[in-house]
Amino acid sequence: MVLYKSSFYTEEQLMKLFKSHDKNRDGQLSKNELIGVFKELGSRWPTIRASLAMMYADGNRDGFISLKEDLNKLVKYVLELGFTLR
Repeated sequence: MVLYKSSFYTEEQLMKLFKSHDKNRDGQLSKNELIGVFKELGSRWPTIRASLAMMYADGNRDGFISLKEDLNKLVKYVLELGFTLR
């Protein structure tokens, strides 16, 4: 029997993933864009995860995650959740 070791996302991989989901290239992520990220990560509850991520990382509470100011905090949050590469 062969056991496969799961690989966790790295900080760099998550940064690229979040930036790629900024569909309108406005430098920030909306809740809908975050939902797309969590779907791609394989979350069972992407809408809930996006809401919690927004509460955690949206520094100025404007309903968007700034890729310039909030991305590091968002990536830290997602790293703590322990998503693995699929």
